[in-house]
Amino acid sequence: MPYNYEEQSDFLLDLCSHVKQYESNTGRSVLPALLPVYQSAPAVWSIKLSERKASLLLEVLKLQTEKKPVELRDCSGEESEVRSFLQCLPYISQLRFKE
Repeated sequence: MPYNYEEQSDFLLDLCSHVKQYESNTGRSVLPALLPVYQSAPAVWSIKLSERKASLLLEVLKLQTEKKPVELRDCSGEESEVRSFLQCLPYISQLRFKE
């Protein structure tokens, strides 16, 4: 069975979203404890830009010590999301599209 980067990417982005919300609500800093997780995985970020905020992707990409490939699935082409996604480009080693 091939490795599922889509599920891993979705899980890690959901986790980051929940952690950021928790930090905002409590004033506690939790994300630094998760740095090893975000710095080691996934090998390829696979996201649906239409369902994900590009700002959240940008946050997790900034946590990584090296640039990684990003695969966009079902890109909506909505101007605001595309504009936000452009800020991610300096943190991406390779960009590909999957329909």
